[in-house]
Amino acid sequence: MRTEHSAKPSWQIRVLNRVLRRVKKNTSGFDIAQSRDFLRRVDRFFHTPRSVKFVDDNAAGVEGQWLVAPESDRDRVILYLHGGGFCLSESVLHKKMVAKLCRLSGFKAYVPRYRLAPEHPFPAGLDDCVTSYRWLVNSGYAPRNIVIAGDSAGGALTLSTIGSLRDDGDPLPASGVMLSAGTDLSDEAAPDTEQIRRDPLLPWDALQAMRRAYLGNAHPRNPRVSPVFYDYRGFPPLLFHVGSTEILFDHATRAAARAQLAGVDTRIKIWEDAPHVFQAMGFLPESKMALREIAEFVARTGGA
Repeated sequence: MRTEHSAKPSWQIRVLNRVLRRVKKNTSGFDIAQSRDFLRRVDRFFHTPRSVKFVDDNAAGVEGQWLVAPESDRDRVILYLHGGGFCLSESVLHKKMVAKLCRLSGFKAYVPRYRLAPEHPFPAGLDDCVTSYRWLVNSGYAPRNIVIAGDSAGGALTLSTIGSLRDDGDPLPASGVMLSAGTDLSDEAAPDTEQIRRDPLLPWDALQAMRRAYLGNAHPRNPRVSPVFYDYRGFPPLLFHVGSTEILFDHATRAAARAQLAGVDTRIKIWEDAPHVFQAMGFLPESKMALREIAEFVARTGGA
């Protein structure tokens, strides 16, 4: 396994972390409906880039959206699975990040609006992701030209989608990319007090609430729920990004280690003090560097 570490954090990350910790400290309780409403209000302050086309489509019953940049190759696709704890929809920040990735990699992207918990617990969201991939293949996109990527819960869904496809005998995508992936929904995933304190963004009680909403009646050690428990034999090349102070740090490193033990071409990049899914925070120098590295990996592994 190739493990890389970023340089010392930028002053922008240090300032951002101080602000995030203050907000986190003054925030109590978590409610899914209120969080959805808050994100809708925040989205009004951001705009998608005009240079990228956003086109609604339907993937065999799963609604979603194409992102097509001027640089996008018509035959190469990133199936991007957004984060949000399995309970929250994609944000404008997600779209801006994926749009940048399209421009840098030369791929276009399809972002499915998979079903969300608690209205639709496991396996509904995962089934929609698998359906979206098969729809791409049935539409004529070669698996060697498809990369699956996702952040946070979407990172977990990326691994679970690849695992489900492998177990069902489907042709696999060229590679997988996981940003701050939450790979373990079992009780074994509980961090210690120091980890909870160090994470500048994610409240542990919020993660627990979304975990319960998504699990439903599923067993938390089911690999399709908690992909850290997969036998990774046969998986395509995998790239993990995670911040060193994240609650989910062990989720990424444990999954990467298991993939490496199974013989998978695995790379993990640890970003010093970077907050959860910092790649979506375009004002950070680390975000720009990370997206360039991801784009290079996507272009290198995702055939032509």
